[in-house]
Amino acid sequence: MYCGVTTEKNALGCLVMVCGLFLAWEFYGMRWRRPDATPKVEVLSRVLLAAMMFWLLSKAQSSTALVCWVMGAVILFALRFKFPMRQIRSLGTYTLVVSLMLLALYSIPGLLGFLLEMLGEDLTFTGRTDLWADLLSQRINPLMGTGYQSFWLGERAEVMWEKYYFHPNQAHNGYIETYLNGGFLGAACLLAWLVAAGRDIKKDLLRGHEYARVRFAALVIGVFYNWTEAVFNRLSLVWIILLLAAVNYPRVARRQTLRPGEEPQGIRHGQPSEASVSFGV
Repeated sequence: MYCGVTTEKNALGCLVMVCGLFLAWEFYGMRWRRPDATPKVEVLSRVLLAAMMFWLLSKAQSSTALVCWVMGAVILFALRFKFPMRQIRSLGTYTLVVSLMLLALYSIPGLLGFLLEMLGEDLTFTGRTDLWADLLSQRINPLMGTGYQSFWLGERAEVMWEKYYFHPNQAHNGYIETYLNGGFLGAACLLAWLVAAGRDIKKDLLRGHEYARVRFAALVIGVFYNWTEAVFNRLSLVWIILLLAAVNYPRVARRQTLRPGEEPQGIRHGQPSEASVSFGV
């Protein structure tokens, strides 16, 4: 398998996916500027980088990375228009609907297999579902788990290595991995953190912050990427991007010095004053 500058093909796909997300963000930003604001050389260089990205994704053969990148690119594109931006207020409702759709996907016989065949994957996610069943049958403390990064130590890892030819050192599912190490408490803390991050990003999206678009795309990618790979709470590029997306960094408001009797700039035209406009760092 092709691994490039990484150690294995899924890591290569992950690297290309994250770089491709920021490339799409920059490309859309160039697209929505004035035609004469971006030199043609810069546009050509981004097109060449995009071609290299697609070539590397085809070499890595990481379906998860490809699907997540497409998802992030579509989100960045859609948030450039008014109608999708108006739907941000109902983000919690849509999240619930998507969760129910995923449950239906696993409940309706044949539907999941049809979608996986379109992506060139088998119904077991390349043996992952068998691994998940074995891991969930392990005897651990359901409340506290085995401890931080402790499940794959000792005898349990040896048993899994004897059974599976690819010698797993993770659950290939971030939510199952979190449960194994932290139990229901760890999984609950993870879900609460994701919900809190989503609420903060939603507020910034409603304020019209440009950076909130890529933060939201990164959050969605991270949530879905962990369905077949375990990258929560470990030294992974997706986890680092998730942390950056969740950070609610302070913004400095530019203040106006007004003379006695003078109105703030923009009030006369029905616009917010500069004193109320916040600028990202």
